[in-house]
Amino acid sequence: DDDDKKAPKSNTTPPPARPTAKSEAANSDFITNYNQKRAEKEEFQNGEVKFKLNPKTGILHFVKMKFIKELEAGEVARFLHTNKDRLDKTQIGEVLGKEPDYAFVKGEEVE
Repeated sequence: DDDDKKAPKSNTTPPPARPTAKSEAANSDFITNYNQKRAEKEEFQNGEVKFKLNPKTGILHFVKMKFIKELEAGEVARFLHTNKDRLDKTQIGEVLGKEPDYAFVKGEEVE
């Protein structure tokens, strides 16, 4: 009988493949990218809170953290419009409205 001569089948699975340098680098890039995105999200949330408490401080935070490219009226207005759903609408109105403290948004000189 040929059935008696066959080796018994093993129920063990082969060991997992060792990670290659390329896969380790990809994992490292993924982790670095993930951590960077998480830090950016946290900094944006910090900026949201600062903006709600004091719009000028919030805007300066967003500029410092590079969410706003530069402290220029068009850039600030574009940022406020793009993020209008995330930022306090009353404070956006203060920035774009009558407050002389926020004249830099309108492109005016701040004394």
